[in-house]
Amino acid sequence: MASSSCVGSERNRRISRDSSVVTVDFSDESGSSGSEEDSLSSEFSTDSDEALNTPGTSSSPRRVSTSYGRDSMPPAAQRVQFCPRRKPGVDLGMARRSSASRFLRALDFFLLFFSTELVTAMCENTNKYAWAHILEKPTYSERDGSWKNVSPDEMMKFIGLLIYMGIVQLPRLHLYWSTAELFSGLIPRGVMPRKRFFSFLGMLSVTDHEATNPATDGKLHRIAFLLRHINDVSALHFQPDRYISVDERMVKSKGRSGIRQYLRDKIVKWGYKLCVLADSNSGYTVQFSVYTGSVRHRAYMDSHLMS
Repeated sequence: MASSSCVGSERNRRISRDSSVVTVDFSDESGSSGSEEDSLSSEFSTDSDEALNTPGTSSSPRRVSTSYGRDSMPPAAQRVQFCPRRKPGVDLGMARRSSASRFLRALDFFLLFFSTELVTAMCENTNKYAWAHILEKPTYSERDGSWKNVSPDEMMKFIGLLIYMGIVQLPRLHLYWSTAELFSGLIPRGVMPRKRFFSFLGMLSVTDHEATNPATDGKLHRIAFLLRHINDVSALHFQPDRYISVDERMVKSKGRSGIRQYLRDKIVKWGYKLCVLADSNSGYTVQFSVYTGSVRHRAYMDSHLMS
């Protein structure tokens, strides 16, 4: 019995010694982890306090402490406020102040793009070109061999006939002036004589040829002035919303031109391809450019459209 009691007491002392060691080990680990967490939290709070207390450093990267060291992490991207100078949508403020029109007719909106200044410039350029080439094209001259100057009123009638012919299509141009009963309801014969209309087609010059530069404007140098004007007016009378899109459109045409494109997957397969910057909500065209080739068109996009 004495020996068994001695063995039992020895075993109890060993267990108590081991348990005290284990207890000491656990207390040491918890203390060390707590000190590490305190140091990390103090470092993080110090860095965050410095970032908050330093003026003008809201956009600077914040230092964040990790177990692997100190890493520089950028802040979350802030949403950019969309604050345009004008209210998104149609803007006719300048046009209303400079004109007495109430914009109740389609013609009123058409005149926003084909303004009096544009039509007058087209008349001047056409007359200048006609007087320089009338001897080469005597078919378009008057009986005395001279050229009859184009007036803005005649130019508007000519543009109106072009739009009308795009809606009411006939296989030949001369049929619009036919006296046959089948074509008795057409209006071109009462608007402009056929010879005068064909004289317009032969001598029409949108741009001053002496002021054009084929090296910069490329294949579109004959209408570069008109394209720039339409783009400027399109951006002037409309403020796009926050979301815009860049898309391509096809203008149907069967004319013989080196810039005409064929796109198999489009509804309109043959025609002129336009690269368009448009408002995503309304589809309004803010800017556009006519595709004339990969290299030259890319340079035009960089210098005109995307600016």
